[in-house]
Amino acid sequence: YVQAVKEIDPLVEENFLLKSTEFLNDMAEVLLIKATSSEPVVVLSPPWLCGGVFGHLLAPDNFPIDHIERESDDHVTFREISRVFAQKVSPKLLISILLEFQLCHSYDGKEFIFPSLLRKLPALREVWKPTKSESVVYFGSQVACKDTTDSFSPAFFPRLQTILLKEYPGTFPVKPAVWKDGMIFTDAKSEGLMTMSSDEMTCSIVVRNSSGSREYCHYLLAFVQKRLYKALEESSPGTGIVERVISSRALKEHRDTFYTYDLKSVQEAVHENRSLTHPDLQWSERGCDLLVIQEGPNKRAFQLVAKQLRATEWRELGRELGLLDSTLDRLQKDFRGDLKETVYRMLTRWEEGSDCSWSAARQRLSEALVLVERRDIADVLMCEAEGHDEGGETDSELVLPSMLQKVAESLQLQDCRKLGRALGLTDAQLDGIEHRYPFNLGEQQYQILLAWKQQAGNAAYRDALASALQAIGRLDVAEEIQDQE
Repeated sequence: YVQAVKEIDPLVEENFLLKSTEFLNDMAEVLLIKATSSEPVVVLSPPWLCGGVFGHLLAPDNFPIDHIERESDDHVTFREISRVFAQKVSPKLLISILLEFQLCHSYDGKEFIFPSLLRKLPALREVWKPTKSESVVYFGSQVACKDTTDSFSPAFFPRLQTILLKEYPGTFPVKPAVWKDGMIFTDAKSEGLMTMSSDEMTCSIVVRNSSGSREYCHYLLAFVQKRLYKALEESSPGTGIVERVISSRALKEHRDTFYTYDLKSVQEAVHENRSLTHPDLQWSERGCDLLVIQEGPNKRAFQLVAKQLRATEWRELGRELGLLDSTLDRLQKDFRGDLKETVYRMLTRWEEGSDCSWSAARQRLSEALVLVERRDIADVLMCEAEGHDEGGETDSELVLPSMLQKVAESLQLQDCRKLGRALGLTDAQLDGIEHRYPFNLGEQQYQILLAWKQQAGNAAYRDALASALQAIGRLDVAEEIQDQE
């Protein structure tokens, strides 16, 4: 442009030419496009650009495209752009203009997404079909504009799609399927669906795992959410948003509508280990079934058990926890050859199906470990429950599981019930322990002490145990635990 003007007036200065062109741009005589991806571009005939280029891309039904010969339904290649527009304009120059006007988006410089040319997402049941797996788990999150006065930029969703397409073939081994208002992808472990509402004010992300792995769902959901927030920051800075959690049950039933809960309410329900009732669906869902959690309070305990349990013990532990053989068979099939992963998934599956709190679940697991003769692991779990995990500080006055074992070995038959009552246990509790271990006196003695420790919690001091021992006439054992360091 500068060279062509200087052929007419060799003395023209570039600064004066720029100011003159900006004036003509303001008068709509020309278009001066200060592109971020290239040098400034001057369009001498704006009607030609709008009718000869933009019209074909924004309204292809009214401006038919010659020689289009589409190579794909969801993206446009550089070859296609060259074939259609090479005789009108330089393809590279045209791409820089289209990128500047956000009419196309590219993830590799070779393939481009033209939102106006994409098809709308078909009915979800056609592209997001129900899985036959009984173990499948679903999780979903939603980001919406906070107020009706807020809005996402038209470039937000295409920008997010191109960011995710960059992950192929790395994170996504199969190229994601792209629609104008949707996208389906997989990382080979879990599947994902992303949609944009018709008013372009709500973006929903859904993930599912056929093997029931919550952790794999977490990885994929967190991966996409991170890129969603990046696209929001780049394309819609300052837009107020509200975060919601999608009903897992509604997702599993493949409802046509995404039913959601407030994120904060779900987080509170997870923390308190309780359920929420959806106002429209009139059913209850547990908080932990709605919010995919990578690292719950018992994750470390489950990993410890998975690391130490033997191949001959894990199914027996599963049965003690109340899991069916069919569930254990499915876990063994899903994680064949990986004992640690099998045990860990078994424990997380059991915890998800129980109605007890995190601490009660750990207590129940400790009891089950004792029943399969792995009290060594149960003792470690009890230590960690009291904050005695490796590297942590300990209260020297608290009773440790190892101390309980030594006391149990020192007791005699006539001491059991008397000590239990002195420690505040009821006859019903003592009868239950005798019923569970009818022919194992040593185990009865240990379980009585363990029941007291769990009941006393942070008040399970050695002084309290020593006082109870003194009350039943076992001064020797009382002195022994008082002298222990």
